[in-house]
Amino acid sequence: MFQLDLEKLIHAFIFCQIDYCNGVLTGKILGRLWLKKVFARQISVRVSDRMSRKAAWRNTANDAVSSNQDQALSTTMLLLRSFGPAAFLLREDGETRSFKVCLGEPHTCTCPAFAKEQQPCKHICWLFLRKFRLPREHEYAFQLGLSERQLLEVLQGLHQAEAHRTELDASAAAGNLSRNVPGQEVGSVCRKVIQAQDVCPICQEGLLLKKQPVSYCRWVWVGAVSVDQNMTP
Repeated sequence: MFQLDLEKLIHAFIFCQIDYCNGVLTGKILGRLWLKKVFARQISVRVSDRMSRKAAWRNTANDAVSSNQDQALSTTMLLLRSFGPAAFLLREDGETRSFKVCLGEPHTCTCPAFAKEQQPCKHICWLFLRKFRLPREHEYAFQLGLSERQLLEVLQGLHQAEAHRTELDASAAAGNLSRNVPGQEVGSVCRKVIQAQDVCPICQEGLLLKKQPVSYCRWVWVGAVSVDQNMTP
């Protein structure tokens, strides 16, 4: 953003604050003024994030990142360990080497491809596309790094469609998320019914896609694991 445009934005934000304060003093708080204030604040936050970034903001994914996204969507990864909300240890199914991925500004990965290209590798793309369910066209899915606020939006799942949340709320209200299992031990937690949106907590693959047997934790349901992974909760 050019300096002249930024000055206009700041002036608009200041006058919006003045109009809002005048409305409070006169007892005439208009909803339109409040909306303008919120909108101006959102724009200023986004501009501040982009101006303070260490890497240039991308509007589209380049060919290298797009290719890595294709590999991430067609590869089975295993999430072996979490080192916090934004650091993970990943291993590709069938491989022996594991790589640590840290999301932030900038993103980093210990794999050779990232060290060579300095672009979001297939491991970074897998986290955004598989674990956090970002659409590949989302502006956060192909950046070299994300600010703290942007990363928090991804971790909180604010990008998810409202229809999906409404579906989950409707299922919870109808009591379809859990049911009693005949012969279940007293004191144990009821098994969670597997639904279309449920994924394996290790490989992040949809549980109903492969249609293979799954295993449950005895006391607390922690997800289901595909049998071909030879791993148990």
